[in-house]
Amino acid sequence: MKLSKATVLTLVALVTTGALCGCNKNDGLDENAKIEFAPTSDNLPVFFDYGESKILALDVESIDAIDGMEAPDGWSVEIVRDNGLITAAKVTAPKADDEDIDTDGEIELSVANILKTSIKVYTADYTDPYGALVVLEDFNKGALSYIDRYGRQHDNVFAAANPEITMGGSLQDLYIKDDKIYLLAQNAASDGSRLFVCNPRTMKAEAKSALDFKSADGASVWTQHIVVADNGKAYIQYSTTPYETYSGIRSIELASMTVAPDDIPDTYGTMTAYGATKARMTYSRGKIYAARGNSVAVIEPETDRTTLIPFADRCVKDVTKGADGNIYVLTTGIIKDGKVTTPAVIWSVSQSTGSATQMASLGDIVVSELSYCPNNSMSASFTSSKIFFISGTFGDNELCSFDYATKEVRSDVSQAPDGLLPYGYPAFHPETGTAYVGYTDYVKTEVVRYSDPETSFVLPTGPVAGIFFPYMFSDDWTAR
Repeated sequence: MKLSKATVLTLVALVTTGALCGCNKNDGLDENAKIEFAPTSDNLPVFFDYGESKILALDVESIDAIDGMEAPDGWSVEIVRDNGLITAAKVTAPKADDEDIDTDGEIELSVANILKTSIKVYTADYTDPYGALVVLEDFNKGALSYIDRYGRQHDNVFAAANPEITMGGSLQDLYIKDDKIYLLAQNAASDGSRLFVCNPRTMKAEAKSALDFKSADGASVWTQHIVVADNGKAYIQYSTTPYETYSGIRSIELASMTVAPDDIPDTYGTMTAYGATKARMTYSRGKIYAARGNSVAVIEPETDRTTLIPFADRCVKDVTKGADGNIYVLTTGIIKDGKVTTPAVIWSVSQSTGSATQMASLGDIVVSELSYCPNNSMSASFTSSKIFFISGTFGDNELCSFDYATKEVRSDVSQAPDGLLPYGYPAFHPETGTAYVGYTDYVKTEVVRYSDPETSFVLPTGPVAGIFFPYMFSDDWTAR
């Protein structure tokens, strides 16, 4: 689903184009002739399920026939009559298994190439760079919601596409690669699977794996974060059960769903000391950047070799990539005798040299070294120098920001909905720059547009593990 910037900016206000009126008899039409699609109740384009037909009302006067009909590839349109009079258009969306289709476009009707009317139609494309996929943990049954580019909310999209599977608790992460969507849960679904490879239009699971492996010490594991590289492998961060004492990163050959027998070098060990942090990994320029103990592990998928960028006596909490192409790293302050003795710090890492530069001290903002506060949900804008992260432990969370252009650090940057706390990875819209932030009290969960706090999306379960705009997985972004 790809639209020009101009189309995106005007489509809400101009879902339909009215008929040209005031014709004269020399045109062969009555001077009162007109044809218009009736406006939608919410002034948004019309959403269709795949293969669905809808009757779209027309306002018609002094028109007996329509001689021009255009539809996006794969769509069809028929004129509906009542007692011989034109009253509507029947529009049918394509089937999902037809690859040569448009997932959005316009239905246009015309008469004598003089009167014209059109209406915007679309169907699901979960890889649309401007739609937000919301991964919901739910400790009993994870779920996936979708906020499409027009602001429509679609809930339980995995469950609807896979009614035979009950998602396992703590759905944790998502990745998009080569027109497939990868969902990763911490706990097994009803069929025993934890990794699902889904169709980008229907969210139907086309392949899956139980990821049934043990840690280097023989412990059972919880799978938590995923990157899919260009070499046909996925890289999965995990921790050991039941106390997440140890953690690491394993690779899996996706063609055979075979999990490697050993961890990626320098990623396994005691969590927050030597093991991989329970945090999103960043894939950029063919390398994986993963928080790991007191360093960032840079993994080269072609060789599975690891280079460590050290942050001595600190705990690395999160990594993300900024719009300037640098990798940003959040660490605790210096730890002595098991306690943090200096303020937390944000660093910038050059992808070219691997060198780290201290950007800002976070003062009294709380960044915990404790393993049960594994990450701080750090996420960067695609379009500006803004970074959001969440401070605190559990119960005193605050949404904080850092601007790497001005070096400004702010805490409590937004007014949380009543009784709710920020939770999970936020995300920035790749074109408007608007931040989408998750909030929860573990019973109620909302996603709020940061610049428009009156607009929120109430989710069916929670809390939010992360919000994803598919642009973050595009070649354009990962090559930056």
